[in-house]
Amino acid sequence: MMISFFIRLLSKIISRQIDRIIANHPNRETVLSWIQRNNAEDICSYFDFALLESTYIVETENVPNIPIPKFFCWFFDSDAIEDWNEMEAQGITLKDTIFIHKDDCYDWVVFHELVHAVQWRSLGDIDFIFTYGILLFVFSYDDHPLEQIAYDRENWYEKRVMKKIEGCIDSHALEQRDSLRIMLTDEVL
Repeated sequence: MMISFFIRLLSKIISRQIDRIIANHPNRETVLSWIQRNNAEDICSYFDFALLESTYIVETENVPNIPIPKFFCWFFDSDAIEDWNEMEAQGITLKDTIFIHKDDCYDWVVFHELVHAVQWRSLGDIDFIFTYGILLFVFSYDDHPLEQIAYDRENWYEKRVMKKIEGCIDSHALEQRDSLRIMLTDEVL
């Protein structure tokens, strides 16, 4: 119960940190605009128009990372924390904004990050940060359930398996969060 409290507190701190990162990037454009500018209209077959219109993208030389404080090594695998803190990602989704390295602005990277945008929307800010963070410690990045579904759906996109996918992403994210609730505590997150 104490670990759960500290992780939720950290989630709130991280949420504020993310707000500052987003505020420092006023050059955001909607994903829909990015899709049109980059002739990546196939993405529209998989996601609702409302998501594409309300999610933003920033092309940047420095994809932001949210560092995990080292004191969490006392509670969790220190290798997972170090791997996360040192990771240089092609992209990351923070709330409603996708940050993509300017050299990696491929449609499949945007697609992968849109899966995370659906997860953020489904869980809300605090629950997404909490769920993603705990699962990162439990599974590591490579085996992370929220990453696995993103890579799986990215694979569908690359093979042009045409399906609307938001419903299965929503339910998967909620199942992961609910599993953590059972595993960590009986209290409602």
